[in-house]
Amino acid sequence: MKYEEISKGQSEVYAREITLKDVLNFALLSGDTNNVHLGDQGIVHGMLIMSYISMIIGTKLPGNGSIWSSSDIRFIQPIFIGDQIVITTTVIKKNDISKCINLRTDVVTKRGLCVATSNWVYIH
Repeated sequence: MKYEEISKGQSEVYAREITLKDVLNFALLSGDTNNVHLGDQGIVHGMLIMSYISMIIGTKLPGNGSIWSSSDIRFIQPIFIGDQIVITTTVIKKNDISKCINLRTDVVTKRGLCVATSNWVYIH
């Protein structure tokens, strides 16, 4: 998507159920085999959630060609294996001089519980 085609308030939504296979594959890829992820607690890796956000930003909004500049993320509640999550990414600001795009991302479970929120700055 071209910078000029992106507007303040524009959003992209991604939904999925986090499976045990997702967590096991991420643990294998990252090397993070902490028992809180793989044991009885079944807490999903925060970085796995960030990778889904990265996928949205890198392929959908703002999309191909965007470069990650900075981010902050706050995990409010744990996300568990089997949770169904909805990730909403929204453009909150554009800077036409620097071509920077500020995004806000919220991660909400199907039960309506906000489990993570983040702000991102991308150069497009």
